[in-house]
Amino acid sequence: MYSPVDAEEVRQRLTVGLYAWVSEALELVEDVNREKVKALARRDSSNDGGTAQIFWDE
Repeated sequence: MYSPVDAEEVRQRLTVGLYAWVSEALELVEDVNREKVKALARRDSSNDGGTAQIFWDE
């Protein structure tokens, strides 16, 4: 059974859900980035005798 909910309550629920989703998405992106860095380091170290370096622009 459905019942009406105040618009402010809906807004708050959606906001909380959005923040939770964004937080989870950012964690997944960070995991992917770490895996890419590890893969690049492995690839580079196998090509140059173990002296691979990864440089980050900030």
